[in-house]
Amino acid sequence: MENTYSSSSTDNQPKKVKKILTTIAIVLGAITLFKMAFPSTQISVTGLGELSTKVNKVSMIVTKTNTSPLAANAIQTGEEGLNALIKEAKTIVGEEAEIQKSFYTISQNSGQQVVGTQLVTVSNFQVSNGFKITFNQIDKVNDLVKTLYTSGATSISNITFLPENEDEIEKEVRKLALKNARQEGRKIAASMGRILGRIKTVADDQAEISSTISSSQDSVGSGEMDISKSVSVVYELW
Repeated sequence: MENTYSSSSTDNQPKKVKKILTTIAIVLGAITLFKMAFPSTQISVTGLGELSTKVNKVSMIVTKTNTSPLAANAIQTGEEGLNALIKEAKTIVGEEAEIQKSFYTISQNSGQQVVGTQLVTVSNFQVSNGFKITFNQIDKVNDLVKTLYTSGATSISNITFLPENEDEIEKEVRKLALKNARQEGRKIAASMGRILGRIKTVADDQAEISSTISSSQDSVGSGEMDISKSVSVVYELW
């Protein structure tokens, strides 16, 4: 028996490849011509991401300043005073509160005062130290602040309310910010009769997620917290 082979399929393969390459070349050429006729520009858009979540914990920084003519006395008094404040704080918000002590700073200040009938120069050493406290007894914020000031705290600052799973929340808010930036970018592009292109750069504000507290009750932090994050995005514009 004599075998026969059909060469039509193999003969068509070079033709198909040539056709595909030609099509690709035409498309690339059209894109190149389009870019030459309509060169891209760039726009910068700020996107804002926001969401609400339940407050999980709060942190604050407490500082105390002490003065004494002797540096050693100022340091010792400051350390004792700080430990007393920490003890007071834990009685309000619980022993499980996280405490982070900061390094103290010490400086020498000079001033004049009347001693007897004479005006003399007096030097004092001033010591400032503090601690950061983080706790989950959100309803105790007001009580804690009042107690610390009553017990001799010099200042209470950086009161920050935090959500549970802070890292995941921050990622979600950043995604919302990017989505908002693209929406705003498309609006700008449409108003200019242009097309929004690809992202060139993204600049995060690099700050901790900011939050505000909304509550229907009198106690601070008893409700939800509103989280916000902003990003600056540069897009190509065609």
